[in-house]
Amino acid sequence: MSEKRRLLTPEEVSTELSIPKTTLYKLCNSGQIPAVKIGKHWRFDREKMDLWLEAQFQSQAKNPVQEE
Repeated sequence: MSEKRRLLTPEEVSTELSIPKTTLYKLCNSGQIPAVKIGKHWRFDREKMDLWLEAQFQSQAKNPVQEE
């Protein structure tokens, strides 16, 4: 069994979240998503991303978006 890599690339994260890379970069630059910039490149810790995503789901469950 192969072990998952700890760091993810923007391409991997945008694919997993089903969002454009431009949106992902905006989230990174505004500090809304856990990421670290190494040189010119953004990297994402898999564990922190999982925790962040779970927190987003919990936040949505507590404050559902009401459609008009």
